Amino acid sequence: MPKRSLNSVKMCRKILGCYVFVLTLLDITLKTKLTAQGKSHGVTLHDSLIEGINFQEWGGEAKGSGSNAEGVRLQPAELQFGAAALAAPHARVVTVTNTANTTLHLASVAGTTPHFHASFFDAKTLAPGGNTTFSVVYLGRHEGPVAANLYIHTSLGVHKYPVSAIGVANEYDVWPLLGVRVPVNASVEPMLTLYNPTDDTIQHKATPHFSHIVCETPEHLGNLQRILFSVQTGQCPV
Repeated sequence: MPKRSLNSVKMCRKILGCYVFVLTLLDITLKTKLTAQGKSHGVTLHDSLIEGINFQEWGGEAKGSGSNAEGVRLQPAELQFGAAALAAPHARVVTVTNTANTTLHLASVAGTTPHFHASFFDAKTLAPGGNTTFSVVYLGRHEGPVAANLYIHTSLGVHKYPVSAIGVANEYDVWPLLGVRVPVNASVEPMLTLYNPTDDTIQHKATPHFSHIVCETPEHLGNLQRILFSVQTGQCPV
């Protein structure tokens, strides 16, 4: 083999080795970041940083739960929705009170089940004795009882908050639309049937809902953005 060709092969091997090393380092970095943000607890943090402080590093999970959690009082102590119709949202308000003698910072409320969803806090900083509220919405997916824990991330630790509900049939005979698989570039238009349980004529109004996906590239990748995240218009890497 000519000397020039041999040098070219060696150079290509070095470039390929550097490229594999960078990709491996990137994969480890992303996995480490996800673990630090709560993936190891099976929850997703919606807002884990306030003023550049990661609340996961401030303290571990508190031993208590409900109204007896250290530094935090929740009212009600346990959220019970009771019997709630499927295919309809049911909202409750929870009050958070700072019982500690120091300022309490609230980061987020996260859960491990699609049945319950939590809003953001009305205020994220509470002085001693102060309080704020957030809403919890139950959107049942099937009949029967369901129970879970919401994780309240604060500067004093992560507190478990028990929530429960009993899904019952909707009186209008409407059921959740779940598990629909749609091929790429295809559409689905399921038929929705309503039942009138009353003796009067009722009117209904369609409420359209739209959602979108935002694609972001990590800033620390530098020139690798063009290589790893080269996407055509209208597409999104997942």
